[in-house]
Amino acid sequence: MQYDLSLNIFTRFHKLDVKKIIILALLSRLIFACIYDVFVSITGSDILLPDSAFYATIGRYMSLFLSGYDKYSIPVHALPKEPTERALFLDLLSKDNKEFFQSKNEGIIFYYIVSILYVIFGPSVIVIRIFNICISVLSTYLIYKITDKNFGELAAKMFLVVGLLLPSQVIYSITLSRDILRVFAVYLILWVLYGRK
Repeated sequence: MQYDLSLNIFTRFHKLDVKKIIILALLSRLIFACIYDVFVSITGSDILLPDSAFYATIGRYMSLFLSGYDKYSIPVHALPKEPTERALFLDLLSKDNKEFFQSKNEGIIFYYIVSILYVIFGPSVIVIRIFNICISVLSTYLIYKITDKNFGELAAKMFLVVGLLLPSQVIYSITLSRDILRVFAVYLILWVLYGRK
């Protein structure tokens, strides 16, 4: 008896539950982020994105100012423990506060988000990883909605599975990068223009 695998695979995509795929993607990324955070704390090396320490340090610096500290009253326990992060932090403290906060750089938005998360949850890098994971999954969901409206349910579900469970996307979502926020902004604009029903 002949059995056509290709048709069977496509009919399975119609039966997929979108909520279960999203929950599976969130859980797998959270588990990977926790494992990676342990790896970084043991080895002291962030091999995926070496400038993550820079983003985390600037977020920590700004969170102290949002908490009411000025640069002359920052307690020693608030300083980063890593030597490179501490040197960067002290270099930032030596600059004029107004010069940094009035930056015209679009990346300042990410620093403010990091600093607000640090004020709420404390200076832990895993919080930013979880935030980026949620934004990454939400970005993929927005593209799913756009694809569903313009190309149909089958194409949308196929994209959702590939977009959420592709290993490179899982790894990319745990980095401390501003790019995830940029991509989300682009996808949000596309969803507003082409994906809303």
